[in-house]
Amino acid sequence: MKKGIHPDYKDITVTCVCGNTIETGSVKDKIRVEICSACHPFYAGTQKIVDTEGRVDRFKNRYKNLEAQKKSSKKLKAEKRAQEEAEKKAAEEAKELERKKAEKQAKKEAKLKARARAKQAEEMKKQLEEKQKAKIEEAKAPEVGEKKEEKSQAEPSEEPKATEKPPETVAEEKKETQSEVNS
Repeated sequence: MKKGIHPDYKDITVTCVCGNTIETGSVKDKIRVEICSACHPFYAGTQKIVDTEGRVDRFKNRYKNLEAQKKSSKKLKAEKRAQEEAEKKAAEEAKELERKKAEKQAKKEAKLKARARAKQAEEMKKQLEEKQKAKIEEAKAPEVGEKKEEKSQAEPSEEPKATEKPPETVAEEKKETQSEVNS
């Protein structure tokens, strides 16, 4: 090394803000540091905020209100969700009530219809029975009427026709004659 070109290299003490001192060599007389291996969070395992120009304080002041707003917005959102859930639940209950009312109304209508059908069937049954009774009476009436006529007619004015036959026997006779003709 040439003399006069290089600075003087001396043993010095490095001092940290935390109070730790380290012996080392340097061309400077004194060195002061903000963080050393004893107070650095990575080596010490503790968190320490180093703020030389007040940046951390300004950041905290700026966003302090933001945190309060976030908390209040979370509360508002939670209240809004609770209100929406309450409205949804009320709507579901209203729908359930409406459904139950509709079911009751349908049951009432079904009962009324069943009663009306039963009443109508009963009336029809009565009418049918009356018709059957009327037919039976009509069937009995000519027999009774003929007997009365026979009693009232002591002298027959007209002789009954012996050639007249009931229509059923006449139709049978026609069929027999046609079958004889065809064969």
